[in-house]
Amino acid sequence: MAAVACVSLMLCLILSIVSKVNKNKLPDQQMAARWANGGRYAQISCFIDPNAMIDADTLLFFRHRLNDLIQQDSIVPPNENARLFTDAYCATGNVTASTTRTSVSITAYGVAGDFFRFHPLQFSYGTFFGPDDIMKDYCVIDEETAWNLFGALNVVGMKVEIGGTQHTVVGVIARDKSRLVQQAGLDQPVIYLPYESLTVNGSCRGISCYEIVMPNPITGYAKQKIIDNIGISESDMSIVENSSRFSVMHLFDVLKTYRTRVMRTDSIPYPYWENVARAKENTLAKLLVFRIIFMAIPIVFLVLFLISAYRHRKWHKEDILEGIRTLWEKGKRAVQRLISKKRNKREENYEKEE
Repeated sequence: MAAVACVSLMLCLILSIVSKVNKNKLPDQQMAARWANGGRYAQISCFIDPNAMIDADTLLFFRHRLNDLIQQDSIVPPNENARLFTDAYCATGNVTASTTRTSVSITAYGVAGDFFRFHPLQFSYGTFFGPDDIMKDYCVIDEETAWNLFGALNVVGMKVEIGGTQHTVVGVIARDKSRLVQQAGLDQPVIYLPYESLTVNGSCRGISCYEIVMPNPITGYAKQKIIDNIGISESDMSIVENSSRFSVMHLFDVLKTYRTRVMRTDSIPYPYWENVARAKENTLAKLLVFRIIFMAIPIVFLVLFLISAYRHRKWHKEDILEGIRTLWEKGKRAVQRLISKKRNKREENYEKEE
């Protein structure tokens, strides 16, 4: 029985480690932890129906309003240079990229804000462009696109024409080609460019994802602020609190809706990283079931052992009560002796001073 209990505990520990490893493989779900620096923050993602026709001006107005609302709730930045929140948004589409060598049609992500902080891609060469860059003619491509366009991989600094506008390649990424990621939607060469550039130089299907990390002093605060003020009907978006999606309570909710959660009755598209996260939720929910089972086995054995020990006991309640009384009396006497020693020592010191 003891051996079975030990094996079960070991299996529970192994599954817990496997679960943690799976969560750590999703850095785009952990932006709140990277940003928080010890504070209470939440990461929220809004996936938007393309028919909602949300544009950059709508989100700019929302940002200003949200900043005012947070400060009205007496939440202020730690210093005058700090921000209360960080956010990003993106749109999907297609562009035709050309060089003197060839021309290719590529899946494109038009990004804005701190997109590359939310999604820390694996760069083989160069780096990403940011929201503070004045010029909007930069791009990040994957290795396959670099090879197709230039016949080389390290093409940082080279020019590619998109919609008649020259763009500078600032980074080359190693696109994740794992089976899960490809099934989730990232199965073709890809290019990342500023949202403004995609809307002008490519075909853009509208902003489809808005992400934010903001203060969350009480549970649900951040999510409700987004729902109430973003200016999008709840029927036109799917909202996820990424920072708590792998908690035990949320995984229980996943188990409750396991059969129906894969059914889609709306037209809201999920980007590949959200599809991957949802697949991981299913995996971790199933692992949670086995963790509970393996944890329950030694607990049951322990309860049975205690019941058996109680039934075959050679002591009685009166013995326990008597032992407690004895210990209490011994404790009282020890405390009294300590107090007496301190009192005597003070009197001796007083006599010496006299």
